Amino acid sequence: MKHLFEAATGLVLATAACAAFAHGATIGSITIAHPFAFATPPGATTGGAYLKDVVNEGAAPDALVGVTSPAAETVQIHDMQMDGNVMRMRAIPSVALAPGRHVAMRPGGGVHLMFIGLKKGWAVGDRVPVTLQFEKAGRVDVLLDVEDRNAAAMDHPPGMKMP
Repeated sequence: MKHLFEAATGLVLATAACAAFAHGATIGSITIAHPFAFATPPGATTGGAYLKDVVNEGAAPDALVGVTSPAAETVQIHDMQMDGNVMRMRAIPSVALAPGRHVAMRPGGGVHLMFIGLKKGWAVGDRVPVTLQFEKAGRVDVLLDVEDRNAAAMDHPPGMKMP
């Protein structure tokens, strides 16, 4: 009986530890994993944010169609692509989420969230509130964990230089 109690206690502690490190949200059939951003330099008026994984686990298509946050005047969905050695970034109206599709918003290229008109800079350890609007699933609130850019493992396209 003692071993059963110890095993159950260990399972509960392991589950709690995993929950402490994992964060995100679920709304309907959409799961958002690990929303994060990097600390901004002093005086920055813009900041980028990422969603490690957005998954549509449902049978019908959906789309991320809007983002808001009290931390900035506006938040746009952006797509960044390299054109030779030139980074091209543009606002896009939505991100399609086909059934069973995963969309990764990660540093170094592709889709991300652009915060314009930051009300204050972001420091490591901050949590930034964000509301994601999905076409069918609706609205869900998430918190972006602000992380240290230098500590993050970043995959950049070849030739892309980061400050």
